[in-house]
Amino acid sequence: MDIPVSTMKNSACKRKQKSPGWGKKILFSALICCLFFVALETTLWLIGVAPYFNRNDPLVGFSGYAPLFVEQTAPDGSRVYVTAPNKVGIFNRQQFPVNKSKKTYRIFCMGGSTTFGHPFDHATSFAGWLNEFLAIADPSRTWEVINAGGISYASYRVAKLMEELSTYKPDMFIIYSGHNEFLEKRSYGPLAALPDFLLDLNVLASRTRIYSALSRGIEMIAPAGLMQGGKRYQMTGEVQEILSHAKGPSTYTRNDQLHKQIQTHYRLNLERMVSLARMAGSDILLVNPPVNARDMSPFHSQHRDGLTHDEKTRWETLYASAIDFQKKEEHQEAIALFAQAEEIDHRYADLLFRYGQSLFAAGHYTEAKKMFSRAIDEDICQLRIQSPMHDAVLETARRNDVPIVDLVALLEADSLSRYGHDILGREYFLDHVHPTIEVNRQLALTILNLLVERKTASPGPDWGETEILAISQRIKQGIDANKTAWALRTLGDVLGWAGKIEESHALYMQAHEILGDHPDLLVNIGISSLRLQRFDTALEFFEKALTMDPDMGSVQYKIGSLYEQQGQRDRAILHYNEALRVGEVKKIPLENLLELHKKLAALYSAGNEYTKAGDHFRALRALRPDDERISLQYGHFLLETSEISAAKTVFSEVASKNPKSAEAHYYLALILEGENRFPEAIAALEKTLQLDPGSADGHTSMGSILMRLGRRKEAADHFSAALAIDPANATALGYLRAAQEE
Repeated sequence: MDIPVSTMKNSACKRKQKSPGWGKKILFSALICCLFFVALETTLWLIGVAPYFNRNDPLVGFSGYAPLFVEQTAPDGSRVYVTAPNKVGIFNRQQFPVNKSKKTYRIFCMGGSTTFGHPFDHATSFAGWLNEFLAIADPSRTWEVINAGGISYASYRVAKLMEELSTYKPDMFIIYSGHNEFLEKRSYGPLAALPDFLLDLNVLASRTRIYSALSRGIEMIAPAGLMQGGKRYQMTGEVQEILSHAKGPSTYTRNDQLHKQIQTHYRLNLERMVSLARMAGSDILLVNPPVNARDMSPFHSQHRDGLTHDEKTRWETLYASAIDFQKKEEHQEAIALFAQAEEIDHRYADLLFRYGQSLFAAGHYTEAKKMFSRAIDEDICQLRIQSPMHDAVLETARRNDVPIVDLVALLEADSLSRYGHDILGREYFLDHVHPTIEVNRQLALTILNLLVERKTASPGPDWGETEILAISQRIKQGIDANKTAWALRTLGDVLGWAGKIEESHALYMQAHEILGDHPDLLVNIGISSLRLQRFDTALEFFEKALTMDPDMGSVQYKIGSLYEQQGQRDRAILHYNEALRVGEVKKIPLENLLELHKKLAALYSAGNEYTKAGDHFRALRALRPDDERISLQYGHFLLETSEISAAKTVFSEVASKNPKSAEAHYYLALILEGENRFPEAIAALEKTLQLDPGSADGHTSMGSILMRLGRRKEAADHFSAALAIDPANATALGYLRAAQEE
């Protein structure tokens, strides 16, 4: 039966209308997939699978980990967690109960040496201040503020430590981290080179339990060769600083790719810390770490790649001239020259810093601030947080809705109100990053106010400025002045090792103001004064040190050197002899003893005190009988004092031990000539010239012997050879003229 076309069309339309559209199909399928993954994620949560991001750093692993806290029994019989003995020194001694009461609010303060309270300790750290403030401000709760800041701890170690601390029922983590990211040697695999959006996608995925289960399954079934390519760089259990195995910051070299990877790793670690805190049911607060930008020069500078010889020469001329103008406080001239040098090489950190100094001195604060920031970013030895990492802290807080104390902005605002500029310097820092005790106090108060705003803390009616002042006075009065002085000295030692002599000297002087005259500190000041070429100051502090402890041989030596440089021979001898006396008693290293004997031998010789000089030369030979250089110097001394026979014995011994010693053969020839033993003298000189054809003295001596033997032509040849080597040899020239006379 034929069906009308119109009927067919209507039927098709009806069928088409009844069939769901593709959009609905996709939406329905997506909904089913989402429900499946939600169900799977929930199931994995119920059976205790933790997200991969919470249990693993995506870029590095750790070859060993020892817990920070160990469980012990307190004297009252209660169980407490205490800092593990092997961690004390890197961490403060801390203690808190194993069984946390319902009224307790437990805060872990985490980060590096600033959180620790370096160069002091927990008492004056922001954690210590916060603990004292909270206890008085809100006595309705039991506040436990635990300082878990580790010396030289970078963000990846902080995140690793959070895995442990998350098991101790934390209520809040406070993170102050960012200065130590470049301290340890490490490398990254291909993951670190991925674009940021792919890394963010990886981070998002790794926060799921499905990702964690899949990764574990792959680890179990994948061939070893496949897994090898995904291995993370293995860090040691504790910090292994590059600088602790190096002579100084010059060990570092520019590596832009590694720096970018480290910045990426820092950002991922911040995200991981947020995730770890939330998985533990804890709040987290971030602190944006400030730096001393104005009063701390870069630790190591390096020229840009591709700088030609002519460009470098031009740059060095401009740089040196600019510094000269800067020293004369002619800053506009310095600025013009620094700008020209910066056009040639915009990556030399010290140039950028000095440029910033002159801009600051001239009142160009906006430009100076940018230049100081660039100097920090271009510092090859990165011991301060870089500007992209500040951005990472702020962005992590914003993206995750995490409270933040922007300590950078707070201090800049304070500086602007007090000093008329917002460039941070020594007013707020003890060194390059460690804040003053007052800054730590202000940070603690800011955190307290934030806790009040968030209804975490509820101050009582009596809380106010009077209570804050009373607490502040009590803590400051409890600070041990001696400990403070030695802490400043320790900072001075570190900065001196890093080449920051001015800054180191200033810290020593601060310590001296507190401690007064102490032998070791006086020596530190003397040494830093020497390095700054302030010789009178060095002498003053060294001599003060000796009045307190005359048996400091190294100081006796340094004073002797200063007097020797000033031409005060007798005083130099006096102190060198004292250094020698102390050294022989204290069994100082052989090289130091040799140096003292050499100094005294030379000074006594210069004063024609040959007997005393001889004693020291003989002492040198006794200490180093096989040292050819010492024997030759002794032989030369014997010649000068007309002890010809003894000199001949010494030179003969050297020539016998080392037939290739041209100098020994030469002096033997002179002695033989003086004995009129011309054939033997000629033979010795032939050996000399064979071993050292460029010896002008050898040719001159050979010519003089040949002249005495009447062999003028041969003599003239040797005199000519001597003049070819040393045209200014007046002796050879005079002999040559005599040889050429008929």
